[in-house]
Amino acid sequence: MGKIKVTKIGHFSGHKGAIFTLEKGIKENAIYSGADDGYIVEWDLASKGDGNLIIQVPRPVYSLRLDNKLDLLYCGSAAGNLHIIDLKAKKEIRNIEAHTLGLFDIQQTDDYLYTSGGDGIVKMWSKPDYKLIHVQKQSDKSARCIALNDASLELAVGYSDHRIRIYNMKDMSLGKTIDAHSNSVFSLTYQKNGEKLLSGGRDVMLKEWDVLNNYFNTK
Repeated sequence: MGKIKVTKIGHFSGHKGAIFTLEKGIKENAIYSGADDGYIVEWDLASKGDGNLIIQVPRPVYSLRLDNKLDLLYCGSAAGNLHIIDLKAKKEIRNIEAHTLGLFDIQQTDDYLYTSGGDGIVKMWSKPDYKLIHVQKQSDKSARCIALNDASLELAVGYSDHRIRIYNMKDMSLGKTIDAHSNSVFSLTYQKNGEKLLSGGRDVMLKEWDVLNNYFNTK
């Protein structure tokens, strides 16, 4: 493998603990960060100045997801809570006890929100009332990451039991279980208009799955 050349273009400091998650900002050239200190901070990539504190939640921030249509920021905490932040008012408008352990990932469509947690549960919520629609528990191990496939209307979830499970996005029915890695699955993303699924694991492996061929492992 050839060397990847990386050039440092900026340095941002201000958090008092490990940074667990980043999300694009609602403003141009902005990003949000969530950290062990419970701070959610907005950074201007163009000015490279001090961060702008949005809010602090009581526990470490594990996940962030921007809803730019509603001007909301969804925050998942180490306690499993789903905090809903009004970005204009810079205040919390809802605090939902979504999971009993850490809330590791948040994904969304226009109508629904999906969360995964350390309790091994994946949940589907309606928007904008945030009513719980479906619950899926297929493992006692953590549900670490989520990827959405708009083309096939599928939801892929990576678990700490080394497996990837594929669900239907509308009713959360289980479609397929993949014995994917030899350790926790930490990262998932769909590529090529949903025709490929990439997975990254704690086993230091990056794998490609052919969605159109019943998720056959191609690499």
